[in-house]
Amino acid sequence: MKPENVIPYIHGVLATGKIWENKSVHLPVEDVVNAVLTISGMERKPIEHARYGIVGFDTNGWQWDWWQHFTYEGKSYILGGSGYYGGLCFALDTD
Repeated sequence: MKPENVIPYIHGVLATGKIWENKSVHLPVEDVVNAVLTISGMERKPIEHARYGIVGFDTNGWQWDWWQHFTYEGKSYILGGSGYYGGLCFALDTD
C-alpha cells in the first residue's frame, strides 16, 4: 500500500466517525502523515508535549509506537501506528 492509498479510509472516518484500522499496513510515518495533510482543511493539532519539534506528534520512544494529532472541521483526530510491528489506525480523538 502506498501512503496516498490511505486517503479513502481517512475520508471514511471523517464522514462516519467510525475508526479505521489495518494491522498489516507498514508505511513510513512522515509519508503517511504528509498524505493525510493533502486533505483540504486537515491540519496538525498542537499538543503539549510534542516530540522531535513536530507539531502534534508523540511517540513512546524505544517501543516505536507513534501518534499524530490532527484537526479537521472543528474535530480532533489521531493517526497512530507502530514502527516495529506496523499497522495504522485513524480515529476521532475522544479525549
